[in-house]
Amino acid sequence: MNVHEIYMEALEHEKKQYKKWELEILRLQQELAIATSHLQHHKNEHNRLQDIINKQQQGKI
Repeated sequence: MNVHEIYMEALEHEKKQYKKWELEILRLQQELAIATSHLQHHKNEHNRLQDIINKQQQGKI
């Protein structure tokens, strides 16, 4: 194997690694977006229920 072939092999390896990690980052970004959405939903529901409880305690309901 000559120097050019070694470099070409190394280049191909790095290309595969780059694509692998690029896809992993995209997957994690999607997972984070879903988790953020779930967090916002549960935070909103918590706040809604807390408001109901506060109003009940104040005799407004």
